[in-house]
Amino acid sequence: MTKPACFISVALIFSCGTIFAEKQGVAAEKKLLTKTDKKDATQNCGRLQFSEVLNNILRHYPQLRKQSARIEEALAQKSLAFAGMLPRLSAGTGVSRGNDPTDVFMMKLKQGRFTADDFQISALNNPASQNQFAASAKIEWTLFDAFQTIGAIRTARLAEQSASQQRAFIASEASLLAFESYIQLALITHLTRISSETEKLCLEDLKQAEDLMNQGVVLGADFYAGRASFAGVRQMQQQTEDQKKAAAEVLNILQGIPPEARCAISGDLPSIPTQKLLPLNEWTANAFQLRTDLSAMKTAQAAQASETGRHSAARLPKISAFAQGESDSGSLFSEGGEHYLTGIQATVDIWDPAYGPRIKKSQAAQKQLHEDEMALRDQIAQALSQTYAQHRSARANLPILERGVGDARQAVELTGQLYRDGKKSVADLMQLRLLLLQTDLAHKEAQTRCAATLARMLFLSGQLTDAKLIAMLPKEK
Repeated sequence: MTKPACFISVALIFSCGTIFAEKQGVAAEKKLLTKTDKKDATQNCGRLQFSEVLNNILRHYPQLRKQSARIEEALAQKSLAFAGMLPRLSAGTGVSRGNDPTDVFMMKLKQGRFTADDFQISALNNPASQNQFAASAKIEWTLFDAFQTIGAIRTARLAEQSASQQRAFIASEASLLAFESYIQLALITHLTRISSETEKLCLEDLKQAEDLMNQGVVLGADFYAGRASFAGVRQMQQQTEDQKKAAAEVLNILQGIPPEARCAISGDLPSIPTQKLLPLNEWTANAFQLRTDLSAMKTAQAAQASETGRHSAARLPKISAFAQGESDSGSLFSEGGEHYLTGIQATVDIWDPAYGPRIKKSQAAQKQLHEDEMALRDQIAQALSQTYAQHRSARANLPILERGVGDARQAVELTGQLYRDGKKSVADLMQLRLLLLQTDLAHKEAQTRCAATLARMLFLSGQLTDAKLIAMLPKEK
């Protein structure tokens, strides 16, 4: 090992490392600015199918992206833990000058430059100033670290697995949110159309009644009573228009596009479930077995148990090997002394006052995770019970409301004929049209609620998939 080569090599290593770090920092900063400054300028996205809406929401959902970042963090932590099994190589260089007798003696000893004159009393007491150019390289390798590295790797792997399981749950949650928002907009769009059609028919009836009133055929009291009933129809129509706008804005926000963007959906109301409803206990059993967030919590407990074991093994001895080489000279371009040192060393903590508290802290964290799991199981059971009751109620009401819609429609047709024959007033007709509108709206809401609660039960029991959601909607054209 020559002196110029040592110094130049070390300088190049430091320079390249600095330049690489700066480039990495600049690239990361540019990437962050690009993500922050990027705006979605879409103002008209046309008619979207559910599959498109679902993909947009999954791509934009902040919690899902946050969990993906946590998975990347877990992967980095696993790589960091694995690095403890690899040797560490370091290099150093330095320049010093001085006339301290002890330092000068050591400099000449390392440089191999002692002469007989250096042992004169005057030279030892008052040495001349000396230069020291030193370059060194060292490699260290941990042979046994009381299972700390292996335990850290095991913990990191379990943490990565837990983060991936939690991401699957959040993705399912985003899919459910997409489905509920989509069918809500479909429902409001359908209700708006029904309200508009009813309003148009009522206006035609009122126009005819007004003409007959002016001719003295229809009493004014009947006309004004009919127009008062029509106010309820118009109010419902205005309400559905406002709800449609709000539902569209919510769906736009979930997709990551401006709320005011003009977007519509191409789908219709979800189909009515026809499959047999399983007992509640089967839904609950499936939830405890299939819920990925519950699995993530169990995996987190295993990771914490691994940490407890790692802390418990910390009192075992730690063994490492090392090798070090050093070159010293009095000037940059002169030869000097070259030395090396190799060995194996072992250390053990005879008394570590933090050993017990560390284990107790880890065990307490593990117990907290266990209690969190028990609380989550209770929440799942409660949510499933409530949603199951809502779904069963909506399912039981569907045939009743469907029959009510048919009866109301028949009543409107018969009353309309009687009104044209002069046997019924326009007020009677308006009241029945309003009743038909209210019954029809209740039927469509029950149909949508039936599908929404079924989807939520699938989500709560861990059985929800995108394919099942798509199957619950009419086929996309």
